[in-house]
Amino acid sequence: MGKNRLILERLEERILLAADPVAAIEVADTNFINEDINFTVSFDNESAGTDVGYQPHVDVVVEKGIKVSGAKYLTSDVTLTEVAVWDDLDSRWEDGSGAEVVGHPQDPTGEGENANNTVGFIQPSDGNTTGDIWYSVQLPFGSFAHDQPKVAIDFTAKLDSSEGAVVGTPLGIKAMGNFAFGDADALNNPATDAPVQGSEITDTITPTVWTIDKSIVAPESETATGPSFPRTWKIEIDIADGETVTDIDITDVMPNNLVYVNNSIAIDISGAESVTGQTISQTPTAGQVNNAPDNQQFRISTFTLGIGRSGFLLNKASLSS
Repeated sequence: MGKNRLILERLEERILLAADPVAAIEVADTNFINEDINFTVSFDNESAGTDVGYQPHVDVVVEKGIKVSGAKYLTSDVTLTEVAVWDDLDSRWEDGSGAEVVGHPQDPTGEGENANNTVGFIQPSDGNTTGDIWYSVQLPFGSFAHDQPKVAIDFTAKLDSSEGAVVGTPLGIKAMGNFAFGDADALNNPATDAPVQGSEITDTITPTVWTIDKSIVAPESETATGPSFPRTWKIEIDIADGETVTDIDITDVMPNNLVYVNNSIAIDISGAESVTGQTISQTPTAGQVNNAPDNQQFRISTFTLGIGRSGFLLNKASLSS
């Protein structure tokens, strides 16, 4: 009797998918020092499959100088926990008493990182300087599906010079998304369903002390040519709260197709807390155009400006035919 030959067929290779907690930061490049800022940390599950993550939250670390006052999802406050402050001397995260913070407050094992446990949460990366603050934000969801719209947590903060913010020096914000109860079920069973942590991402915001803007006052920013259609443009300076800028010098160069209207320059300081020393040291020749290097120039020489927004160089000109 013959023997049957066993034929084995290789099975299709399967890729194990997982929930993927992804955080993103939206923050302005610059903002006035000592004034409120808003930044957003969004959270999404970018799983390539259909995996659901459980107990979602985000870690947020702000550099010393950014003073966070609250966080909201839509119009409701979210639980914002100050976990630790970075100590650069001892190279560790510490609580309010100066004791080292071990592990992570959302770690379902209650043990954090240790030699015998690979399922505990890791902490955010090291801070940049002593005084950086680590926050944990619990999202108002028990689970988060892969096809669920991403959510945005809106933070209110301040670039505070008394806390270390310096004009011109970028301040960092870090964020990392997590699923504390993993992605297999909604139970707190880390030995079989380990927590899932996303990648840490970073962004920066730079404190500034003043801005300057130039605009034209004209219907739809358009005009006809000729002296019968004079138009006004203005240059505005805005100074950060609590700050004073000295030795300001403003020069504005007119293009050679504009003709200055005589005696139309004006300085409006009504919006500023204090302005001293302003002097109109140069005006263009009225009634004619000039080519470079003799372009028509307006200049206000060295002066001091305090808090507020002031309009300088309120000029009238007509477009030459």
